[in-house]
Amino acid sequence: MTRSNALRALLRIELRHVRAHRVRSLLVVMLVAAPTAAMVAGSTLVLAVKRTLEDQRNHAMGLAALRFEEAPGIPLERARASLPPDTRSAVLRTGIAVVARPGLRLRARSFALAPAALAQGGLASTMLRIERGRAPEQADEVALSPRVLHGLRVDVGDDVELNGRAVHVTGVAIVPEERSLPAAITTLAAPSSPDSTGALLVDVRAEQAGACAAAAQARGALVQRRSETGHDDAFEALAIFVCGSFGFFEAALVVGAAFAVGVRRRQRELGLLGANGAEPRSMARALLASAGALAALGSTLGVVCGAVAARLLHPHLNRWTDRDVGQFELPLRFVALAFALGVLSALLSAWLPARSAVQLPIRVALGGVRPIPAGSQRFLRVGAGLIGIGVLSVTGGAVTPGTLSGVWILGGAIVLMVGLGALSPWMLEALAKHAARLPIPWRLAVRDAGRFRARNGPVVTAVIAGMSISVLLGCLTASVEQLESRRRPALALNELRVDGALRWGAHGATAAADVAADDAPRADLEASRVTVAEVVARAIQAELGGTIRRATRLDDMGWFVETPGRVTEAQAAQAVDLAAAYGGASISAAALDASPDEGSFQVVLWICVVTSLIVIFAATTLSSVESAADAVVLRTVGAAPAVLRQHVACRAAYLALLGCALAVPAGLVPMAGLLRLSGGNLGFVMPWSTLALAVIAIPLIAYFGTWSVAYARSGRAA
Repeated sequence: MTRSNALRALLRIELRHVRAHRVRSLLVVMLVAAPTAAMVAGSTLVLAVKRTLEDQRNHAMGLAALRFEEAPGIPLERARASLPPDTRSAVLRTGIAVVARPGLRLRARSFALAPAALAQGGLASTMLRIERGRAPEQADEVALSPRVLHGLRVDVGDDVELNGRAVHVTGVAIVPEERSLPAAITTLAAPSSPDSTGALLVDVRAEQAGACAAAAQARGALVQRRSETGHDDAFEALAIFVCGSFGFFEAALVVGAAFAVGVRRRQRELGLLGANGAEPRSMARALLASAGALAALGSTLGVVCGAVAARLLHPHLNRWTDRDVGQFELPLRFVALAFALGVLSALLSAWLPARSAVQLPIRVALGGVRPIPAGSQRFLRVGAGLIGIGVLSVTGGAVTPGTLSGVWILGGAIVLMVGLGALSPWMLEALAKHAARLPIPWRLAVRDAGRFRARNGPVVTAVIAGMSISVLLGCLTASVEQLESRRRPALALNELRVDGALRWGAHGATAAADVAADDAPRADLEASRVTVAEVVARAIQAELGGTIRRATRLDDMGWFVETPGRVTEAQAAQAVDLAAAYGGASISAAALDASPDEGSFQVVLWICVVTSLIVIFAATTLSSVESAADAVVLRTVGAAPAVLRQHVACRAAYLALLGCALAVPAGLVPMAGLLRLSGGNLGFVMPWSTLALAVIAIPLIAYFGTWSVAYARSGRAA
């Protein structure tokens, strides 16, 4: 038989082996497909939401080449006089405006400019955009952002007050790079707020930009050049590559362990092939070809699933990221990289077991004697060393300025996860020694995991990698939510603030009399100085319950209503209606200040949780499949079917519990580095809900999921 014929025969044997073990092959495909899909979808979404250099310039400069800022005592007209006669320019004034309707008022960023600047091709058309309706053309017209419209409960065509003036809403305006920004757009003819500042957008040719900038600076103007605006870096691409490679590394660990167990079970079969003249090199090639075929199938499936997931999520990115992300584009370079890493990781994970198996002497292989496992002390030393390096790297990144800090923190987080994973075989062996007092199913599961620690250690590592990201994002989400609550006015979630002047609306006199009668026998309302805010606050208290208190400053006419629980949007709207009915008062509440587009961190968190569940399911199920022979032994010695099912479920839950417990420090340590890097802007908030999900819910899901599968299989077998 020629060498090529022998190789074809060995490939047919491998094909039959794959067909005979469909569940194992399918799980290997899933483990390769999961990181491939994550890398394809993640790279597509990250690159879509990345603020490019041109995006940053369009946000700050519009389509202008120069921006002249108004300096104290230097009007914009003086800067404009330095420009060539045919130069296109547009004046932009920005400030803070108060937009109100009866019972409610909000603060917004105001933009005043000519309507032509917002038209297609206008100098400010990339800074501001009219999504619906039209731009304001008269002094009594305004265009409001969706957040202001949502907060005031008004729409295009309604009338509102802008800085105390009645205006008509003509359109819906957005800032493309900050969609949730409260904004109000008016014309230059409208009165500007006292704190407004002016800027001049100038469109000149590149060869004229230098001369125009120098002339404007000579006249005292502050000049910003388009070529000097914004910055770009490759950290996103580096993060995609490092995180994606780490995901493939984790999958390779599990696939390699499963492949090693499968090859060891086929040790006698490989010995028979060698005894019949099969060359070790040909057998190794056949084994690698089998692993490569499964990896190619998994990578292809992952690319398709990742592209479809990214396409389905892309329409929601504007809302989740608070900016316009543009058209959907699939980055082919990252797709090719993900496919290549999927195949390469599986081949590398299969190479060492295949090489060791075919190099066994035929007599040893035919004997079927399993090698004696080495001690776990080396895992303890390696794991402890890697954990120390990871913590030092995160600590160094927290005090390192610039982009390099993110690289250090990311690298330290990865090394820390690998170190905890390397420590897991030692922990499995150590915990197995203390399993005597556990119930029989748990005792068998813990001892089985410790006996086959080289097989189960990679499973624990994969769980650590998946859930640590969820813990990190959970803590980051809680910290960002706390930061957002601090940025709102000094209002707790259970507070309503009522502001009003010393004047009465339609029902004010009657209500004031009631308040005065309740407090004390005061006949003179003018002497009692009961304000509209107090009247409305007591009316809200009567409707919603709770307590009221006056603002601490004596010159502040505001009152606070503290409700028994968190103020809902419905309760806030009810308070607004009461204030509008009495007249002369307005309501502020955290529920009214919330953006309709908030919650992107929660979406990312749940995507990571779902991905982690897929990895955990595939890894623990593959471990159960590889331990099927042990279940046969237990059944032979008379173990009841219920005990067998509980044994399988307990092993999956035990591995998931250990991995999730180790994922907590793996996620919190890099989060501590990010908090230090934020310069105190973010405060540490323990993500109790995410920790409960990781340490309690995930092991329970693994237990009941595995038990259900085992019950269904036992029913079919019966």
